[in-house]
Amino acid sequence: MIDVDLFFFNFLFTINVSICLLSLYLGLEKKIYVKPSGELNPSLQVSVLVPLYKEKYESIMTTVKNLVVQTYPKKLFEVVIIVEPDDVRTKEALPKVFKFLKKHQIRSRVVESDGKVKLKAHAINCALKVVDADIIGVYDADDLFPKEQVEEAARLIEEGYDAVGTRVYRYRNTVLGSFLQLDTFIWYNVFIPAFQAMGRSFPFSGEGFFTRKTAIEDVGGFPEVLTEDAYLSILMAEKRFKFVLLDSEVEELAPKGWRSNIKQRLRWYRGFFQCLSRLLKAHMPIKTRLTLLFAYWAPIICGASLITTSFFLLYWVTWGFAPNISFVAPWMRTVIYTRYLYYWSAILGYIITASLIYIIAYLIAGKRFERLAPCVIILPLYWLYLGIVALATPFAPSKKWFKTERR
Repeated sequence: MIDVDLFFFNFLFTINVSICLLSLYLGLEKKIYVKPSGELNPSLQVSVLVPLYKEKYESIMTTVKNLVVQTYPKKLFEVVIIVEPDDVRTKEALPKVFKFLKKHQIRSRVVESDGKVKLKAHAINCALKVVDADIIGVYDADDLFPKEQVEEAARLIEEGYDAVGTRVYRYRNTVLGSFLQLDTFIWYNVFIPAFQAMGRSFPFSGEGFFTRKTAIEDVGGFPEVLTEDAYLSILMAEKRFKFVLLDSEVEELAPKGWRSNIKQRLRWYRGFFQCLSRLLKAHMPIKTRLTLLFAYWAPIICGASLITTSFFLLYWVTWGFAPNISFVAPWMRTVIYTRYLYYWSAILGYIITASLIYIIAYLIAGKRFERLAPCVIILPLYWLYLGIVALATPFAPSKKWFKTERR
């Protein structure tokens, strides 16, 4: 079983590494992320939805302050705050929030969820019933983004796209925050452009996401699952909607500590397993299906990497100190299993991992992420941490949402 697991992981890891290297070699980030080509012809109404749950005033205002400076015409732009019926903390902060929005001449209103299901997607769907706009945008609390982002997303939709995504970086001045910045840097600058290039599809993020209201209505609203954004990609890909990546970014405050990050990861990984299950039943081109498969098997890669790394180290330790112990079944005692599989594992584990670390360090050199260089060297430890979380995912409570705590 150890060897079968090694082969399975080696195969998956080789594919992921190939995607990574191909994306870097072809310079896909610069080719795939785009800016709108034409001049803005402001005619489409935009409703920006901000679903909140037990958020502090400071967290709400971080996002709101970025919304009031947007360059999109204010007469075509509104902010919709969504709250839960029992969310006293958020409701107490709203009077000052709406006063600030009014001062900056931004139309705004609050929509209260029916409280039947405490999921972000359910709250957004409650708002969609009363929102009458051409374009729907979504942000969370604690989001930072450029002042042109709403306008540029609207222009891309005017050009014929149905869904617009962008880079989403998570930041915090801690060791964990540094790892998360590097993690999201790799995801959005290496893997997401590759997915878009391969299958014209990619997993959406719940921040800085824009779509036609008619498109979201065609798929029945936001799917009420744990990772509604990633799941929505499948539903829209089935409808052959056009995806595009805006050359912009959102910076979101990272979880405040390791415990909060574990909760967030558990939610994401459980949600990705839901996506994998739905993907098996999806009706879409094989190229698109494989592209999304490469994205959604991330938790499996993380879990398998921890298992195989552990057994691989155990193999070398026992080979050195207890050579008579065998972990290989008799039928596996062939050259492929006893020699080449371990060489393959060693190449992936040492040479390729070292090469990836060098490449990441090279990519951030001279850029604003350069200060994270010391953390690049120990990234493999962070990847093993993700493996532990991935293996714990099946044992996590299935009915608990695990809200991300940022402050």
